[in-house]
Amino acid sequence: MIQRSNQVPTTGHAGLSAEDSRQILSKLRDLNLSAERLRLADGRRIDIRGCLNPDQPTSERIWYRLGLDADTERLLGIDLAEGRLRLSLGISAELPSERSRYLNLVPDALGRACSPALEACLDPDTSDSDEVQGFLRGLVLACLPAARASA
Repeated sequence: MIQRSNQVPTTGHAGLSAEDSRQILSKLRDLNLSAERLRLADGRRIDIRGCLNPDQPTSERIWYRLGLDADTERLLGIDLAEGRLRLSLGISAELPSERSRYLNLVPDALGRACSPALEACLDPDTSDSDEVQGFLRGLVLACLPAARASA
């Protein structure tokens, strides 16, 4: 489950270690979430169709396949550098992205990596796949224009 907290830091240096950054990317890659459907408030549907490169080292960008309204496929690129998540949305891993977004990550008092923009945290040491899955859902929604999940 995504961890939402009223205590998500809103300012300050990211301060995530290189190891924490690698662990976060590894968890997102290893989750290899597929057959996950998000329904948006406006009726659109997003299908998460798995990691495109589950064997690739986490020193490189990982890619998730997304189905948008069943007939359009996009790739969501996720990488971490200097404590910031870079999300890229495009039609190919080799072509320039159609859309990019950077999200700051800052550590909280519990050692979790928190994204103030997502109002969510992820413990780099977690073994809870629901926590990782919830964080990935938040990343997917953050990269899509005007995307809001319906209740």
